[in-house]
Parts: sequence; structure tokens; C-alpha cells
Amino acid sequence: MLCIMCPWAVIIRQTTRHQGKRASTSTWDKVKHSRPIEKLNMERGGMGVFLLKFAERTRALDWHWYISGQLDYRLPKRIDVRIPALAQTVRLAIPEEAASSAVNAESTVSALWDVVLSNTSHREILRDLGAVPRIELAWKGPDATLDWVAYETTVTGRKREWALLASFAQSLQAGKHALLQARAAKHRAIQVVLEDKTKMEEPPSVEGYLTWYRGAGGPKELVYALSSEGVVFMAPASAATPPLVPKREGSMPADLFPDLYRSWIRSEHLRMTRFIEKCTGCIDLRDIAEVKLRRPPELPRTQTQALAAEPGNDTSPPTTPGTDQAQAHEHISTHKVIPKSGDKKDREFTVHFRKGHVVTFEAHSPQIAAEWVHRLSQLVQYWTLYHRVIARRDMDARQYHAKAWVNYGTDTIAEDILDNIWNWCVIDGCRPITAGGRIFVKRGKFRKFK
Repeated sequence: MLCIMCPWAVIIRQTTRHQGKRASTSTWDKVKHSRPIEKLNMERGGMGVFLLKFAERTRALDWHWYISGQLDYRLPKRIDVRIPALAQTVRLAIPEEAASSAVNAESTVSALWDVVLSNTSHREILRDLGAVPRIELAWKGPDATLDWVAYETTVTGRKREWALLASFAQSLQAGKHALLQARAAKHRAIQVVLEDKTKMEEPPSVEGYLTWYRGAGGPKELVYALSSEGVVFMAPASAATPPLVPKREGSMPADLFPDLYRSWIRSEHLRMTRFIEKCTGCIDLRDIAEVKLRRPPELPRTQTQALAAEPGNDTSPPTTPGTDQAQAHEHISTHKVIPKSGDKKDREFTVHFRKGHVVTFEAHSPQIAAEWVHRLSQLVQYWTLYHRVIARRDMDARQYHAKAWVNYGTDTIAEDILDNIWNWCVIDGCRPITAGGRIFVKRGKFRKFK
């Protein structure tokens, strides 16, 4: 939502300021009987203020920039661009009649690279990194927020070169003077660092068909479950969109076929997004206390298989001795119905919640049930710790930022935290879920939020 003033109403106000009361009255008399004035019911002594709501934020910025230009808004003669990683500020001149072809994000970043590479010490830093980071522009506000200069194209596919110019007027509204910075466009980290400096990698997600038992002796339902971003989504089996089964002869390395790999990644994100829209329920992994088989296997197992059954170990799931792995996975396909094998109790596993209730699921085989237990236990442990680390990080962000703002952004710890909070996953759409959490609803004007 963007708060701006109606262009013709503001232009009339500007005329009253420069030409005096008599000119103001004559100008108002010309338009007071027009149709727009009658529809809006504007009185003579007031100023019309309207709230214009757009579907996309980029459209709001473009309209804000256009109306600011109609009100004779002037760009500053120069702009300071801060580079927090190098603790350096670069001053760039802005032409008097700035055009989007001359002053845009691409040309500004190119000018900054020229300044950085001209310094020998900066070249050594980049050489030590081993990779050239992706640099983007962002407006850093006094409230520890980052407003990235993003979206290079419009909704119609036209190249949006005026994105940087459109952000100038927006950054100076409401008296909040933001700083233009050149920062590394990072994505959300796939690992968490604990207090003892232990790093936990994000386990792979799990999805597949399950039979959900709603209660003891109650009805059962065939569902499709998929884990994503700390939540297990469930939908009826008829609404499932399983992925294609990878084959060795059809696999393509990402480094040799990057375009095909990116296309496949986009199709996977779209597939998961469409499935989430069809879901009828979800389970937060933080609410799960334990996942275990209903009847543990009675056959003797090796030490490696015993360790694999414990949550948190990143080893292969336990399997029955003497089973040929190639033969076990030979019939698995999303286009074929997998026959059930083994005893019914060996195929079941239970999910115990922290509030006390228990949910029972059934897989197609004991091996698949053991894999579900193994994968879900890893995901529960990771996402429980992940949310704790993220909560601690968000609370520390304000404290670090208060010190860094006084020193003009010289605290590298605060800058790293902001890069992780305001990451590019939302802009690039590299994840089907960008934000999640509990929402409190108030069912009435005088009721409490629940």
C-alpha cells in the first residue's frame, strides 16, 4: 500500500502557493464543477489525500516516481553508495537531467566495481574469496531493514531500467533518510551454526504416499505427504503431483547443462507450490516429539544399521539383512502402483506430538516405513534447532544494528545478520515458501486474538 496525493489536487495546491490567493480562487473556480471534483466530493478549503493500492510493489514505486516527477521532484546532485564489506563509501555524481539509460542499477554496480578493482588490497580480498560475489543495491533504513533495488523487468516483460531512479523518492519519504548500499545478494543458509560452533546441514526433504489412520478403529485415508521449510503438507492422493523418477541414462550434470538444470529447478518449485495450494492439512515439525516404528524390527542388525535408526545420524536408513538394494528399488516408480509387502504392523509408524496425541501412518513396505522414520527424525531435530537459532539471530539483529548505525555501518557482524534476514529467496522465488508462522485471528470487533 502506498500513500500518495492525487496529482491534479496537488498541482492546484502548488498553484495557490506561487500565484497568491486571487490566482488560487480563479484556478479553483475553473475545476470545481468538473466531474472528478463532483465524484470525489472535495471541498474548497481541503486537500485530497488518497490511498492507492497496487497488486505489485514495483508498480507502486513506478507510480510514485512518475507522480514525483510531475511535482517537479529533483534528484540529488550526488549520491553516496556504502560498501559494508569493505567499510568504504563511494560518491557518484548524478547528471542534472538523469535518464534511466545512464543512471540505473547495472551502470552503478559497474562503476562501483571499477572503484573496488582499482585498489590492490581489494583485489587480494576477492582472490582469497575464490569466487566473485553477486552485488546488488539496497536501501538500508534506520530500522535495520533492507529495501533491495530489484525486479529488472515489468509485469509485461519490458526492461525496467528506471528501478534505481524510482527508489530515490521512496527512500526519502516520511523523513526517513535511508542509505544506498552495495551488498552481496545472498540466499537463505542451508545450515545452522550452534553456540558451540557446530554446523548442521539441512536434511533432504521427504515425500510420498501414506495411509493415514484417523483414530483407533476409525476411518483411514490415502494421502500424499511432502515436507518443505519445516512443515509437512498433506493432501488427498488424488491431488498428488509426484516428481519424475530419475534415471541414470536421462540424468544431466548441472555444471554441463546449467540451463536445463535451472529449468528443472523452476519446474520443481512450481510443482511444490501447486501441491501446497491443494493441501488440506499440515504438521509443524516443531510440534513433533518423536517418530518411531509401531513394531521395531526383531531381526538382528549390524552396528551401522543400529546407528542409522537413531535420529540425527546422516547415514542410510536401516534395511533388512539379505535384501538386494537394486532389487528393492527396481519396481519403485511414480507411474506404477507399489504393492504392499510385509506385515501390516511392520509397515506402520507413529508420530508423537508434544501435546500428547499420537497419529498413525502406514507405508507400503517395512523398508519405506523405516525410511520415513529416519528422514522425519532428522527433519524434526534440524528444524527445531533452526527456529531457535533464527529467533536468537533476529533478537540480536537490533542490538548489533544499534551499535553499527552509530558507527555508520562498520559492524561486520550486523551486516552479515542483515544479509541473512533480508535474503534474495523472496525475490528470486527459489523456495516454494518464503515466510511462515502462526497467525492470530480476532473473530469480532471486541474479541481477543486467538
